[in-house]
Amino acid sequence: MKLYKFLLILAVLFALGATNAFAAGKVAYNCPDLHDDKKRTIEQLNQGYGGWFFRNNDLKMDFSISPEAASYISRLNVELADQGTDLVIMPLLSRAMMAGKMVNRDDPWQENYDPELAKSSYVDFIQQLKKTGVGIVDLSTLYEIYDASNPYDYNFMRDIHWKPEGAKIVAEAAAKYLETLEYYPSLPKAQTSS
Repeated sequence: MKLYKFLLILAVLFALGATNAFAAGKVAYNCPDLHDDKKRTIEQLNQGYGGWFFRNNDLKMDFSISPEAASYISRLNVELADQGTDLVIMPLLSRAMMAGKMVNRDDPWQENYDPELAKSSYVDFIQQLKKTGVGIVDLSTLYEIYDASNPYDYNFMRDIHWKPEGAKIVAEAAAKYLETLEYYPSLPKAQTSS
C-alpha cells in the first residue's frame, strides 16, 4: 500500500511539474523528426509552446501585395461591378498573429517571428487593398480580442481551422461590413440560429 501511495504522489508531482512547465512556455511533445521531409506526409510544422503547432505560412510577417497584383484586383473589381457584383475581400489573420504567446522562441524556425511586424504589415496590406477599390473586411480590430483572451478559445492548437467561437467573431465582422453597404436594407434576409 505504501508503494502505491508513493507512486500516486510521484504521479501527482510529475503532473504538477508538467503543468508548471507548460505554463512557463515549454513545448508539450517530443518531436525530433518534425522537420525531416522524409518522415512527414504533410507540410512542415513547427511546434510552439503548450501543444500549439504552426505551419510555415502561419509565421508569415510580410503581407505586402505587388503593384501587378493590386492592378489585377482593381481591374477584376471593375469587371465584377460592371456585372452588378461587389468584390469583398476578408484577409484572415495568421495563426501566429492570433496566438503570438505560443510561438516558440527557442525553435530556429520561429525565433525570428515578430508579431508586431506581422501586424503592421497586415494593416499596410489592408490599406493597399482598399486603394484598389474593393470592399474590405478588416479583421485587425480582433487583435484586442485575442490579446485579452486565451487564443485556444478561438483556434485549435494543431489545426488550421477556426473553432465555432472564432468563426462566429469573424462572421460578425463580415456582417458588420455588409450592413454598411447602401443596398443592404433591400437585400432579402434569412433567419439563422446558432
